[in-house]
Amino acid sequence: MIKFLSTAALALVLTACGSGNSRTVTNPLILPPAYGTPSQPVQASASTRECSNSGLDRFRGQPGTSATGSEMLRVSGAQTIRWVQPGQAVTMDFSPQRLTVYLAKGSVIDRANCG
Repeated sequence: MIKFLSTAALALVLTACGSGNSRTVTNPLILPPAYGTPSQPVQASASTRECSNSGLDRFRGQPGTSATGSEMLRVSGAQTIRWVQPGQAVTMDFSPQRLTVYLAKGSVIDRANCG
């Protein structure tokens, strides 16, 4: 009887864990944690196909804000942006439509590149 109750309790816990709401957001402008939750999706123009590193150096030293991120998306032609905090682990997969922005302490832009 105890074994049955333990199994039933485990099944109930596992069911509760798997029934959470999952939101799917396409092309989010992901803000650094200091700036709150992700904003509305930001999309590049329809004529843009891949991200370009050209012109991104001018953003070095600027604050990592949603306004700066939107401008970086426009300049690079990227469709999505990924903010990386100091010491944060990120995947090494390459996406030609993604702009990756590396932040220094204080959420200041250290560097940015496509991929």
